[in-house]
Amino acid sequence: MSVTKPFSTIYRTATPHGIIIGVSLPEPQRIPNHIWSELHQRERKKADTYKGYRKISYVGGRVAGHIALRLIQKEFLPIDMDPFGAPLLSNNTTISISHKKHIALAMVTKRDNTTIGIDIENLRPERRGISSKTLTSTELEYYNNLPEASQWIFLALNFSTKESIFKALAPKLQRYIAFTEAEVYPQSNNSSIIKLFLKQEEVLPSQIKARYIWYENSVITSVQATW
Repeated sequence: MSVTKPFSTIYRTATPHGIIIGVSLPEPQRIPNHIWSELHQRERKKADTYKGYRKISYVGGRVAGHIALRLIQKEFLPIDMDPFGAPLLSNNTTISISHKKHIALAMVTKRDNTTIGIDIENLRPERRGISSKTLTSTELEYYNNLPEASQWIFLALNFSTKESIFKALAPKLQRYIAFTEAEVYPQSNNSSIIKLFLKQEEVLPSQIKARYIWYENSVITSVQATW
């Protein structure tokens, strides 16, 4: 039986929203020396401020990010953090990162006037209790009218897509965005309809698109906003 090496590439795909790379995350342990060499000096310094899983997930996200970035640019730039903790690059490339216990994902794109967000959520165990936190009153009515067998999938896709929406919008809006400021209705073609309810004085993206991908016992969602 083969054993997956820590921080090795276990997922890769190209989508209309960007290139996605996933790397394996080990249990909290000593990070191999050759992995540190894949990070920028500023990233290594930041990683040293974390412990346990937070350190592992931070390093994994940066490793995945640099693998993806090498596919579209020659520059080796640090993946910094904005004031909200989101990954940030100093050139015109946009990046988003997400992780769960055993995987870290990074998505990158070079599209002008575009921001992106990515999220991964486990499908098991079911967590139907998040409906009261995640859904607007309109979405909750829609959810309650679904067949019971379809409710959890709707809820998981809705929650994950909203996480991706927030990551895509926050770089422009520079604030926390509540779950009630967006409605998400997944479609059967691996896309979702999005309705935004932002503050009146804020500029809305000229276009916002959502996609989802099934991955093992998880769902990966991504959002692309054009400004």
